[in-house]
Amino acid sequence: MLMTDDSKNAECFSNGRYVGPAKKELHFGDIIASENEYAEGISSVWHYHENPHFSHILNGGSIEVGEYNTVCQTEGDSLFYNPCMLHKNTDYKENTRIFNLELQPGFFTRNKLKYSAADNYWSYYDEHLKKVLVIKILKEYLLNDTDSGLSIEQLCVLLCQQDGGKPKPEKNNHWSSLLKEYLHEKWNTPFSLSELSEEVQIHPVNISKYFSKYFNCTLGEYIRRIKIERSLALVRNKRYSLTEIAYECGFTDQSHFTRTFRNITGILPKDYRQF
Repeated sequence: MLMTDDSKNAECFSNGRYVGPAKKELHFGDIIASENEYAEGISSVWHYHENPHFSHILNGGSIEVGEYNTVCQTEGDSLFYNPCMLHKNTDYKENTRIFNLELQPGFFTRNKLKYSAADNYWSYYDEHLKKVLVIKILKEYLLNDTDSGLSIEQLCVLLCQQDGGKPKPEKNNHWSSLLKEYLHEKWNTPFSLSELSEEVQIHPVNISKYFSKYFNCTLGEYIRRIKIERSLALVRNKRYSLTEIAYECGFTDQSHFTRTFRNITGILPKDYRQF
């Protein structure tokens, strides 16, 4: 456990407050959306946020120290913080920009959503879908027309859907976890359903029958989501052409990559690069 005396005096951040100042902040009812900038090399105090919020790193990143681990966060990452999450950030990279989305209590009340400070809306099974939703919200935030507020509220409701209705792995049966690990390890390597079956020791029929119930998509769609997720940081890094990124992430050509990126995120990679 990484708790220190400093963490016992952690500050509460509320009403759109983050470590970096807001370059732009918009309010959509009880939703606060902002684009924040962070100076290179700064560090934050130990803190927690009064309300749950999602973050998407547009540029740069930092080292985040939590109660139990330390992680390096970088551009393209999407994150969720519940109000119970103590943390501090250090060593912000040059030109760090983060899109933040804070949900105030009225949002949950108005939309009849159950809410607990300990809830984790970043589901094990649909984390890729959640990241795509955050990018779609970012798109509406940038558009900011008369209909954007409604779209953002709808997308935030989807973000906060719990997966209590989804089947969970049976006790002592972790094939879904093993399968996920295998897909993330072999995402750029051709494989067959029978090979997956051998890897997790589950009949191909059962994988075919239950995969979509666990992961909210087909096997092919899940692999495409992994590829697009891996492309996010590369797209933000303007040293690489979209053609280079397409090949690096396992697409046959730039057209295939662009089409898949748009189908999954709702925007073109060139537009995401310009955010």
